[in-house]
Amino acid sequence: MDTSWGDSRSRDAGGGANKHDKYGFRCVSEYELKVGGKFRALASKEMAAHGAPEVIIDGEVLECDPPRRLVQTWHAMFSPEIGAEPVTTLTWELEEQYGSTRLTVTHETTDAPMGG
Repeated sequence: MDTSWGDSRSRDAGGGANKHDKYGFRCVSEYELKVGGKFRALASKEMAAHGAPEVIIDGEVLECDPPRRLVQTWHAMFSPEIGAEPVTTLTWELEEQYGSTRLTVTHETTDAPMGG
């Protein structure tokens, strides 16, 4: 199982390269990998060109147990309508299974149908 959680998922606060600029929303993500730490996903150049705000997702680290579990709040701000929705919770769980790593992502979107 990859134990470089801080290096592969953070920029600045946790150090190391950021892989989110190649996958998903193709944007840079910043994590402070500690309880109470901040999380931000920044708009890519393409998103900004279409009017996206600088910070498209904001959050806080609620639980951090590298390399097994990360729980964070998730406040999507892609548009004013989505930004007005309640903050949701995102849980990342990694477990070694059959010589590889199983990733389970749970996004609790209660009362936030658009932001999840």
